[in-house]
Amino acid sequence: LSEEICLELLYAAHKYDISTLENLIVDTLLDKPDEWFSINVVLELYFFTVNVGSCDLDLLTEKLVDILIRNQKELGNSVFYQELKANNSTQLVDLEVKLLELHKL
Repeated sequence: LSEEICLELLYAAHKYDISTLENLIVDTLLDKPDEWFSINVVLELYFFTVNVGSCDLDLLTEKLVDILIRNQKELGNSVFYQELKANNSTQLVDLEVKLLELHKL
Protein backbone atom coordinates (compact mmCIF):
# COMPACT_ATOMS: atom_id res chain seq x y z
CA LEU A 1 0.00 0.00 0.00
CA SER A 2 1.20 3.50 -0.75
CA GLU A 3 1.11 6.20 1.89
CA GLU A 4 -1.66 8.01 0.00
CA ILE A 5 -3.83 4.88 -0.10
CA CYS A 6 -3.24 4.31 3.62
CA LEU A 7 -4.30 7.89 4.28
CA GLU A 8 -7.49 7.53 2.22
CA LEU A 9 -8.32 4.19 3.85
CA LEU A 10 -7.81 5.72 7.29
CA TYR A 11 -10.15 8.60 6.43
CA ALA A 12 -12.79 6.19 5.11
CA ALA A 13 -12.47 3.77 8.03
CA HIS A 14 -12.96 6.60 10.48
CA LYS A 15 -15.81 8.22 8.55
CA TYR A 16 -17.75 4.97 8.25
CA ASP A 17 -16.76 3.72 11.71
CA ILE A 18 -14.93 0.62 10.51
CA SER A 19 -12.70 0.21 13.55
CA THR A 20 -11.07 -3.01 12.36
CA LEU A 21 -9.84 -1.33 9.19
CA GLU A 22 -8.82 1.80 11.09
CA ASN A 23 -6.76 -0.26 13.55
CA LEU A 24 -5.19 -2.25 10.71
CA ILE A 25 -4.14 0.93 8.87
CA VAL A 26 -2.77 2.51 12.06
CA ASP A 27 -0.74 -0.65 12.77
CA THR A 28 0.52 -0.65 9.18
CA LEU A 29 1.59 2.99 9.47
CA LEU A 30 3.32 2.35 12.79
CA ASP A 31 5.29 -0.50 11.21
CA LYS A 32 6.51 1.60 8.28
CA PRO A 33 9.98 3.18 8.51
CA ASP A 34 10.03 6.95 8.88
CA GLU A 35 11.65 7.33 5.45
CA TRP A 36 8.58 5.76 3.82
CA PHE A 37 6.47 8.86 4.55
CA SER A 38 6.45 12.08 2.54
CA ILE A 39 6.30 15.22 4.66
CA ASN A 40 2.94 16.24 3.15
CA VAL A 41 1.34 12.94 4.15
CA VAL A 42 2.92 13.19 7.61
CA LEU A 43 1.27 16.59 8.03
CA GLU A 44 -2.11 15.35 6.81
CA LEU A 45 -1.93 12.32 9.09
CA TYR A 46 -0.82 14.46 12.02
CA PHE A 47 -3.76 16.85 11.69
CA PHE A 48 -6.14 13.92 11.24
CA THR A 49 -4.92 12.21 14.42
CA VAL A 50 -5.04 15.45 16.42
CA ASN A 51 -8.53 16.36 15.20
CA VAL A 52 -9.91 12.88 15.85
CA GLY A 53 -8.36 12.93 19.32
CA SER A 54 -8.65 9.19 19.88
CA CYS A 55 -6.36 7.43 22.36
CA ASP A 56 -6.00 4.70 19.74
CA LEU A 57 -4.08 7.17 17.58
CA ASP A 58 -1.65 8.44 20.24
CA LEU A 59 1.25 6.23 19.15
CA LEU A 60 0.79 7.27 15.54
CA THR A 61 0.65 10.94 16.56
CA GLU A 62 3.93 10.53 18.48
CA LYS A 63 5.59 8.89 15.49
CA LEU A 64 4.43 11.69 13.19
CA VAL A 65 5.69 14.39 15.56
CA ASP A 66 9.09 12.65 15.72
CA ILE A 67 9.26 12.64 11.92
CA LEU A 68 8.34 16.33 11.78
CA ILE A 69 10.96 17.28 14.37
CA ARG A 70 13.69 15.50 12.41
CA ASN A 71 12.58 17.02 9.10
CA GLN A 72 11.86 20.65 9.95
CA LYS A 73 13.65 22.04 6.89
CA GLU A 74 11.64 19.80 4.58
CA LEU A 75 8.52 20.68 6.57
CA GLY A 76 8.92 24.40 5.87
CA ASN A 77 9.19 23.71 2.14
CA SER A 78 6.21 21.37 1.86
CA VAL A 79 3.16 22.35 -0.17
CA PHE A 80 0.72 21.43 2.60
CA TYR A 81 2.67 23.54 5.12
CA GLN A 82 2.74 26.52 2.75
CA GLU A 83 -1.04 26.25 2.21
CA LEU A 84 -1.65 26.23 5.97
CA LYS A 85 0.69 29.18 6.40
CA ALA A 86 -1.06 31.16 3.65
CA ASN A 87 -4.40 30.55 5.35
CA ASN A 88 -3.09 31.65 8.77
CA SER A 89 -4.11 28.30 10.19
CA THR A 90 -4.33 28.15 13.97
CA GLN A 91 -3.61 24.43 13.66
CA LEU A 92 -0.26 25.29 12.11
CA VAL A 93 0.57 27.63 14.99
CA ASP A 94 -0.33 24.88 17.47
CA LEU A 95 1.91 22.43 15.61
CA GLU A 96 4.83 24.87 15.49
CA VAL A 97 4.55 25.54 19.23
CA LYS A 98 4.47 21.81 19.93
CA LEU A 99 7.51 21.18 17.73
CA LEU A 100 9.44 24.00 19.41
CA GLU A 101 8.60 22.70 22.87
CA LEU A 102 9.57 19.13 22.04
CA HIS A 103 12.70 20.15 20.16
CA LYS A 104 14.00 21.92 23.26
CA LEU A 105 13.60 18.81 25.44
